[in-house]
Amino acid sequence: MWERLCESYRLTGEPNLAVDPCERNVELDPSTLPYIELGLVDLTLKDYEHAANAFEKATADYQLPQRLYPPAIIYENLLWSLFGSKQYGKAVSSAKRLIKIGTNDPAIVTTGYEMLGAAYDKIGQESQARAAFDRANVKWCQVVPNDETGNLGLDCHD
Repeated sequence: MWERLCESYRLTGEPNLAVDPCERNVELDPSTLPYIELGLVDLTLKDYEHAANAFEKATADYQLPQRLYPPAIIYENLLWSLFGSKQYGKAVSSAKRLIKIGTNDPAIVTTGYEMLGAAYDKIGQESQARAAFDRANVKWCQVVPNDETGNLGLDCHD
């Protein structure tokens, strides 16, 4: 019941109403999918710290068919949450995992290196940032809010 309420409110654009059912669903079933759903709700609400916590728990024991929620998507959402909550050190390790997961998809690998470079830049590790940006074939990237939605996105320059 809680799972359906959580998903229904999330999919109908009512994230505020989804929080309680999603949290109750996690209490009853602390597995990958409930944590993903909670993380998506928290991310929509820009509650980045809670979203990061939920996505970290979802990735800790990932056991879903990849067609349902590909691991790369979950790691990207984790990274947006980590950037939003200014947890740049954790973003470095999560970006490295995204790169490893995406080895068969050049677009995912590129995004991983862009985010890795942005995370290194935020923690003042300029040489590592440059090396990551070189791997992504960009000069520089930063995570910025989208003008229209306020959602986080990458702003990269060649």
